[in-house]
Amino acid sequence: TIASRTTDPVEAVVVSVTKFHAGDAYNVIPESAEIAGTVRTLKKEVAKKSEERIRAICAGIAAAFGATIEVDYDANYPVTFNHAEETAFAGDVAANVAGDSHVHRAIQP
Repeated sequence: TIASRTTDPVEAVVVSVTKFHAGDAYNVIPESAEIAGTVRTLKKEVAKKSEERIRAICAGIAAAFGATIEVDYDANYPVTFNHAEETAFAGDVAANVAGDSHVHRAIQP
């Protein structure tokens, strides 16, 4: 619900669950589970709000089921933004190779 209900639809956010591990036996209810994943955004404010929502959602799930949840959230890498001068240079080179009509310079990330 972070992307669909919390974030402005014109903002970019991707929340991916990429790991789920709970127990080792098929016939035993595990005592604990580990869920991991990534959050990708283009703005620090959206990343901060996403982290807040993850923490709140986990707290709500824990309260609903009488469980405890520990959130380990690492904001590892900032968004990569290309420098304007170098971007313009790359666009010029591409236009020289492919023609200016094939180079779209004013697109969203």
